[in-house]
Amino acid sequence: MVAKETGIHYLIAYPRLRVLLAAVLLFSLVGSTCRKELPPDAPSAPGGPSEGRVSVPYSFATAGSDPKGDSIRYRFDWGDDTLEWTGYYPSESLAQLSHAWSSPGRYGLKVMAQNVRGDSSAWSDSSRIVIADYPYRVVATIPVGKEPAEIAVLPNGQYAYVTDPCYNDTIYKIRTSDNTVVTKIITDTGFPSSAPTGIAALPNGEFVYAACYAGANVTVIRTRDDSIVARIPVPYSARRVAVLPSGEYVYVTSTSYDCVSVIRTSDNTVVKTLPVGFDPVGVAAAPDGRHVYVAIFGLDEVYVIDTPGNSSMRRVGIGGWGACQVAVLPNSQYVYVSNVNQGTGVAVIRASDNALLRCIPVPGGSGDIAALPDGNYVYVASYDSSLVSVIRTSDDSIVARIRVGTGPTCVAAAPGGECVYVVNKDSGTISVIGY
Repeated sequence: MVAKETGIHYLIAYPRLRVLLAAVLLFSLVGSTCRKELPPDAPSAPGGPSEGRVSVPYSFATAGSDPKGDSIRYRFDWGDDTLEWTGYYPSESLAQLSHAWSSPGRYGLKVMAQNVRGDSSAWSDSSRIVIADYPYRVVATIPVGKEPAEIAVLPNGQYAYVTDPCYNDTIYKIRTSDNTVVTKIITDTGFPSSAPTGIAALPNGEFVYAACYAGANVTVIRTRDDSIVARIPVPYSARRVAVLPSGEYVYVTSTSYDCVSVIRTSDNTVVKTLPVGFDPVGVAAAPDGRHVYVAIFGLDEVYVIDTPGNSSMRRVGIGGWGACQVAVLPNSQYVYVSNVNQGTGVAVIRASDNALLRCIPVPGGSGDIAALPDGNYVYVASYDSSLVSVIRTSDDSIVARIRVGTGPTCVAAAPGGECVYVVNKDSGTISVIGY
């Protein structure tokens, strides 16, 4: 009986077969190993903006290659616990993906590649992006006049008006889309100087009211054609202007006469003159229209005017000499008062009971002040230090100090909150703070 030959017998009987089989196994092993060791190359670091704002999507691009030319998809790590895949792209082709961050902060983002066979690359180098929810850096500088004083931005945000009392009694009209001065309005009324200082726009944007310090009047400008349509007599040294949200009344401080003039806008008539404390400067209307707040520079007080009837007034101490300017948050619940006393900085008043809640020290002192439309941040100019401090209203902490031009005297936020305008008196410029 002949024993049945098996595969083992063949391997023993034929050495050449053994060599051939070993070569096949080695080739298979090497091929498998090579395939696993040839994933896509690490893609390039995501390319895109280095700065941005909360909730706005930004696009980033990357590219990678596969040794076998297979198609590749990319996985983005956005640095905020979010990972996201793209679709497949040909090897070495540019791939893009967009992302919006929901919270402010500094984020590192990176990307990896994966081919159609499931092989993944290493992570790319990281890119960085700073996400902010408030304007935090100077993005433009606009030259204007000799010694600009104050600025008012129209409600539609398309134009801003800047007063210059020291340069031919001029008001400059700036087109905000390209930060260009498009018109110069002369307010001279035959006096040696009219000296326009404070300025404010009506809520409908049809008229701008400018307080003329030396001219003892409020000049009314129709924005449609920038013509002067009225000059309303008020006491000498008219300083600041505030408008009720309804647009029915305008309030003007006169520092030398220690009073506030109330102007009815329907006929541009002064209907009441209210005596207030020594040297009133800043004035602001609450967004709910119920109160007007007047900062008394010569005292440590703010006067609160009840707008129905404009008769009742209350006085609130702010704990430091030199009350300068006022900003009321959009919810009308809190009032921020700047104070030239460096130890005080900014006083915070609760509107419901006019209680002084706290004082926020501002290094370098505080001057003009303005709140963003969302009420989350307040901007405070420091004339001597040429800095603008940003206060976060949720905890009243200073989160940024932004260097602007020399001698900042006025701060105003754009209606959409996308930027803040700072008038720099000593350098004759407007600093535009944006993202």
